[in-house]
Amino acid sequence: MTYRYASGALVDLATPLLIVLAKEGTNPKKGLFLSLDDLVGGTLQPALATGDFTGKTGEGIMVYGRGGARIKRMILWGLGKDMISNDTWRLACGQAAVYARNMGIRKFSILIDPTTTDKLGTPELTEGAIVGTGLSLYQFNRHKTVDLEKIKDVEEITLYVEKAKDKKPLEESGARAEILLDGITLARDLQSGPPNVITPTYLARTAEGISQDLKLILHIFDEEALKRMNANGILAVGSGSAEPTFLIVMEYRGGKRGDPPLCIVGKGLCFDSGGLNLKPGDSIRGMKYDMSGSATVLGTLKTAAAMRLPVNVVGVIPAVMNMPDGRAYRPDDIIMMMNGKSVEVDNTDAEGRIVLADALHYAVSTYKPRGVIDLATLTGAIVIALGHHATGLFTNDEDLANKVIAAGERAGEHCWRMPMFDEYRAQIKSDVADMKNTGGRDGGSITAAFFLKEFVGDTPWVHLDIAGTANDVKGKAIYPSGVGTGVGVRLLIELMKTWE
Repeated sequence: MTYRYASGALVDLATPLLIVLAKEGTNPKKGLFLSLDDLVGGTLQPALATGDFTGKTGEGIMVYGRGGARIKRMILWGLGKDMISNDTWRLACGQAAVYARNMGIRKFSILIDPTTTDKLGTPELTEGAIVGTGLSLYQFNRHKTVDLEKIKDVEEITLYVEKAKDKKPLEESGARAEILLDGITLARDLQSGPPNVITPTYLARTAEGISQDLKLILHIFDEEALKRMNANGILAVGSGSAEPTFLIVMEYRGGKRGDPPLCIVGKGLCFDSGGLNLKPGDSIRGMKYDMSGSATVLGTLKTAAAMRLPVNVVGVIPAVMNMPDGRAYRPDDIIMMMNGKSVEVDNTDAEGRIVLADALHYAVSTYKPRGVIDLATLTGAIVIALGHHATGLFTNDEDLANKVIAAGERAGEHCWRMPMFDEYRAQIKSDVADMKNTGGRDGGSITAAFFLKEFVGDTPWVHLDIAGTANDVKGKAIYPSGVGTGVGVRLLIELMKTWE
């Protein structure tokens, strides 16, 4: 799909379809609506007079141009009556775009008009339109071979401003938004791909491609290197898989020389069978999404480098598959972790925290970062607690947590702070090792976070449990069913834009 940028008087605009977003309560007899009525040959005012469109959130109406009208169709889409936010605008653009696609329209235009909102200017509206439409129109069809002609897709979207002075900010913000969309799309492609394709080796090759294109520093540690590093947690989880295991480390140096970086660590479980504690049938489906944290890290590094953000970032990905065979790690095993602590394996299906523990220790001990953020589809417990609309956030640092939460709100990716009271730590106490890898069903997402906390020391740290937000998010056009969401890329880029 291609985005174009244009400016000029509306009377000169020729398009198969123009999408106009309007607030609830906008007077249809004044201003923009009167101009639009002329553009479609007088068919808009009669349609509005029916009361079928009031501007409520998610409400839409289509009118057709009459006679020789240069605008063949027009969709009015409602923004609601409250102060319009980036998230409202983004979602509305996505809804309208899906409506147009489902009508079989392959090319259309969107009017970018700051007067339709209370506080958003051309740059914010442009980014929201691109990200909203791009996320909503996303489809993962690369493995389909039949009925391809039935797949509806959009070829081209033109963002249109009337004033010539708005053309430059339109183009500049559009270029940045396309970079962001490209990074999110990479993450979603990785999430949505099948586990026989998206293997640890595939993640390593993807990291190589990004690093070569954008001149990042790349380290890929194979199993022999991991043995020398005493990364026994990562190796234990991967021991039952025929696929090789890697630790992937990418460095983007966009900030000042010598400034401590921000480290982002992503869980890269390309498939999680549960290991010897094999998941039941209903739970094992969808475990291709267990590498969503790594997809976010790759998408974020690609975006940050392409945008040339002024920040030093290190991405760390333990890439592995958790499979059962005669070499697989077992319940009752004791693993000596990279930081020297011992872990009793209580359940091999609590593997994500084990690989993240070694990766977190590597990140904080090697790079001495100003902060470290890990993202992982870690626990089903967080889905029970928060559902699919908020990411669970755990932390040892108030300032970093507040920055992440604020960045999430700007990005439209909500985070909810979860408790980390010391009493929970007792649940992962082991009789035969320093700790065990589960703390029981009660407070399962919290005890998993406490396990990770043992491996970050005093480094400011935020753990984002994205098990509920990585996929299966219903009710929003920007999250089509059956594919990953790319959660975390927008949040992390927003954080990096203001990182100091």
